[in-house]
Amino acid sequence: MIYVAHEPHPNSRLDTSLLDGEDWQPVFLASYSPTFSPKDAIAEARKALADFDPARDEIAWVGGDPLSIGIACTVATEICKAKGAPAYVWLKYERPKGDLPHRYVPVMVPA
Repeated sequence: MIYVAHEPHPNSRLDTSLLDGEDWQPVFLASYSPTFSPKDAIAEARKALADFDPARDEIAWVGGDPLSIGIACTVATEICKAKGAPAYVWLKYERPKGDLPHRYVPVMVPA
């Protein structure tokens, strides 16, 4: 499962191809902005990530409120520590260079 920090807005110009054909779930819906109430947003992220399994799931940011990825990663780290997992995977976007296509690269984030 890919947990997307902020659900892409339908009119987004950002690259959401990472999600094509993948099993994914948003941590925050497109209509929600964690910036307005970070404390409440942390509680919402804990609910959304309740089934997060650091051994098989990944976190990604494909746009939206920038604070969403910080909160999602903070909560993923909490979950890792609670489960005794050493790390989780964050999918980092790499911009195209020359003729190379864009891509998402897995990065192991230590807990």
